[in-house]
Amino acid sequence: MSTLFFRTVRQRLFFGWGLGFFLSFVGMVLSYKLDLPAGAFIVVCFAAVPVMLLILSPVLGLKRLK
Repeated sequence: MSTLFFRTVRQRLFFGWGLGFFLSFVGMVLSYKLDLPAGAFIVVCFAAVPVMLLILSPVLGLKRLK
């Protein structure tokens, strides 16, 4: 995913860390609000975002940067 937005390894690394923290937080909050298992919901969050980005990238005109 990071290759769609950033060119350097450093930028991609920070993006990955930030996205991981954000999705973990969202998964924990939603699992608390919906009273669902936290681990499973975090995995769903980590799976849903790349799939949605894969589906929407042609619509948004996103291409991998080299």
